[in-house]
Amino acid sequence: MKKYRKKTAAEKDTRRRITLTTAKRSYKLTDADLAGLTAPLLRINPHYSSAPPMKLYLLSEVEACYKQKQAELEEEARWADEHAGEIAAEKKAKADARARAAAERARQAREAAKDRLQALGGGKARARDKHGASPLPEEVLAAVFDRLVADLEPGGVWGPRLVAQQLAAASMVCWDWYHAAKQAFADLADAIDQRLEQVPATQEQLRWGGGPSAAAAWAGVPGALGWGVWDALVAAPAELKLPQLKEAAKALGEASTGTKPLLAVRLLDALGLAGPTAVPARVLRAVALERGVPRAVDGPDRCHELTVAMATLSLDDPRGLPAGLVRGPLAAARGALVAAGIRSVEELQAAVAAARQRMRERVDAANARRRPGSQGPPAGQGQLPGGQLRICGCGASSAVACPNKCCGKCCGRGGAGMLPCARHGTAGGGPAPPAAAAPPPLQGPPQGHEAVPQQAAADAPAGPVDEEPASAAAAVSAAEMSAAAMAEATMATAAMAGAVAAAEDSA
Repeated sequence: MKKYRKKTAAEKDTRRRITLTTAKRSYKLTDADLAGLTAPLLRINPHYSSAPPMKLYLLSEVEACYKQKQAELEEEARWADEHAGEIAAEKKAKADARARAAAERARQAREAAKDRLQALGGGKARARDKHGASPLPEEVLAAVFDRLVADLEPGGVWGPRLVAQQLAAASMVCWDWYHAAKQAFADLADAIDQRLEQVPATQEQLRWGGGPSAAAAWAGVPGALGWGVWDALVAAPAELKLPQLKEAAKALGEASTGTKPLLAVRLLDALGLAGPTAVPARVLRAVALERGVPRAVDGPDRCHELTVAMATLSLDDPRGLPAGLVRGPLAAARGALVAAGIRSVEELQAAVAAARQRMRERVDAANARRRPGSQGPPAGQGQLPGGQLRICGCGASSAVACPNKCCGKCCGRGGAGMLPCARHGTAGGGPAPPAAAAPPPLQGPPQGHEAVPQQAAADAPAGPVDEEPASAAAAVSAAEMSAAAMAEATMATAAMAGAVAAAEDSA
């Protein structure tokens, strides 16, 4: 019979194992220290069977690693005590070098700000003499600039940016025109206060909208300061006191530390200005917000009629007005309309009517070129003039000779009163109309389309919105109305586009 020798205590200790948590907590070892030991054994956790398996390390190896680590730490501490003076001197030298570098950078920044402010004219208001005379009397010049200011069309095509561009271009003629333009800019600022009724988005929305950063900065103006302080800031920042500059920096969300030239240059950069300007701060704010994303709507109807017309025109004629301008900054869309020769909402509506007339002519031409011998649509399906095509309320249409009876562009919308295509005739949202039902009209917007701007104008507030909660609510309401109007225009134009494509395919 084989006899087994009883293990000694030393042999038992060499095979004893401890968990990973015990090794880290009791022996102060890290993962890097444990990585040099023998690979641990994996065992099921007796307390949590669903937990990861336990890692068991040899106790002898853990203790040896702990002793080696303590010896190294003691050696480092002994060396640090012997060279304490050298270490302290080296730390002090590094700290002094960092302090000198920071002081030098601050000095260079102050000098650069001072030089820039000096190059911009010192940032102080100066009297300008006339270096050129205009043959026009002052009354005629005043009438000309009054007419330019009167072009401001709240909720229409001519926004503050286009009017300000006209005044800036006119001020470059001569010094007489320059001084007349300064008075015209003041009149434009008053017109913006009284007529524009601009409703901007919040600073957070403008920061995340992707537009110019100056729009988010101007959204916090005037704040606790009056417009007189902001006019002085954009015209002559060096004439303001240091506390005023610090208050302006806090209103814009900028750092309020530094010297007076540093604060002046920092504020001009935050407002998107290359230098001081004689343009009133109210005009600069309106132009910056007009360029921001999301849009800062204006006018009694919050640009509802303008948005509907632009959306319809972009769908009917995308080459003339790309769809990106409809949802982009309002200033870019207005500039594109003026570049296309459209200078008012009435001209824009006339362009929409002309685009739809061209689409109807394409439909008629496609019907005239259809193949002979084709039969009319089956009973219960809508048909265009001539009885060659049928069109659904979803915008899809198909020829009678089509084997699939569908062009594949159905959007899934249907309902009572809509003329269904082959797909929606049985599975649509509503029953098919009777055979004697009239075909869907192809001219003009959907019923109730023209009444939307008047309703929006009736719901809009009577005066400018000053409080931020009311401004945000009005902006959200305007965005919802614009989205609904664009959806209506999209449905109406998609139906006509589907009819044109199917008619040309049939021909």
